[in-house]
Amino acid sequence: MYACGLRKIFRSRRGRRGGVWAEGADAPQQLAQAKTIEAGRFEIRVNEMQSDAVLYLVASGGEPKAHGGEDNPAIVLMTVVGNKPPRHVVINEMTTLASVVTHTQFIDGTVVKGSALALRIAAGNVPNFVDLETGGYGATIQDALNSG
Repeated sequence: MYACGLRKIFRSRRGRRGGVWAEGADAPQQLAQAKTIEAGRFEIRVNEMQSDAVLYLVASGGEPKAHGGEDNPAIVLMTVVGNKPPRHVVINEMTTLASVVTHTQFIDGTVVKGSALALRIAAGNVPNFVDLETGGYGATIQDALNSG
């Protein structure tokens, strides 16, 4: 089970959509989905998956804090968590940016696909940019050699 929290961009409302997907050479496979229950949180249980599957979480919809208004289905955030994800994962702007930067060559519209090795390497680089459990800066970004 993965407990996920959507932070910053969403108002604390129920009904946002989230899902966990397995990347692959072909179209990704959706393994589970859920709706937010409170304060932008949702829980997803994945019963079966391949041991080498690279997983990513997607959250869509939401009401922007900056301007208020209605649910905007164009808002989509993601987090690539690899094949051994932490139990608690945050999905926010930082995790989306880290996931997109590391997976740019594998994103085809709304699909993430590529060779198993390439996807594992890309997923392994996400935590260098962002801490998956907090949504803050990752270990490499905070390293003294990089943070001047």
